[in-house]
Amino acid sequence: MIDTTERTVQIARVRALVRSGAAEKIRVASGLSKSEVARAVGVYPSTVSRWESCSRVPRGERAVRYAQLLERLLGRENR
Repeated sequence: MIDTTERTVQIARVRALVRSGAAEKIRVASGLSKSEVARAVGVYPSTVSRWESCSRVPRGERAVRYAQLLERLLGRENR
């Protein structure tokens, strides 16, 4: 379990990635579909679509899981 400060930082980071369009770019560069990301995060594909279109922002535990996934994907891209 992560502490409250780290959780808040992860939520802020993922929201910044979503706002900038980087979250979608990371997903596409990793070759993942919205459905695959949704399954990994525990949301519907339409939720990922709404996040990527900035019509919704990730919140709570789902935002943390999304941030962790994107961070892992970024780590793979930089290898």
